[in-house]
Amino acid sequence: MNALALRSADGTALAAQVFEPSAKPWAAVLLAPAMGVPASYYTPFARWLSQQGVAVLSFDFRGMGASRFGRGLRGFGGDLDDWLQDQDAALQALAKHCPGLPLVVIGHSLGAQLAAALPSRERLAGLLGVALGSGYT
Repeated sequence: MNALALRSADGTALAAQVFEPSAKPWAAVLLAPAMGVPASYYTPFARWLSQQGVAVLSFDFRGMGASRFGRGLRGFGGDLDDWLQDQDAALQALAKHCPGLPLVVIGHSLGAQLAAALPSRERLAGLLGVALGSGYT
């Protein structure tokens, strides 16, 4: 695992990690977290994916996990549009880090919902949503 510093489109610093397989990767996965769930929660899964030959980038949305930078969500002014920018910055960083590889988002809850609206979504080869809620009843 290697730490990676990202910047969202508005310049906000984000914490991220890259998990590299031991051999040349056959795909690249962006692990998009649920709201309030730190990227560290997904570390065992990211390691397992890298053992299967997949390059993985996980990140923390602004105000969460290692992207809190000394503060939590209470009183935080971020919103879904900000987190959408954050996730798009992570996807673009993964594409740059793994040129030519198919890009897949594995999103947990909010991470899967936002993936459908990413400005860079045309780059995606696939999307897997885990515990993805729906606004329809």
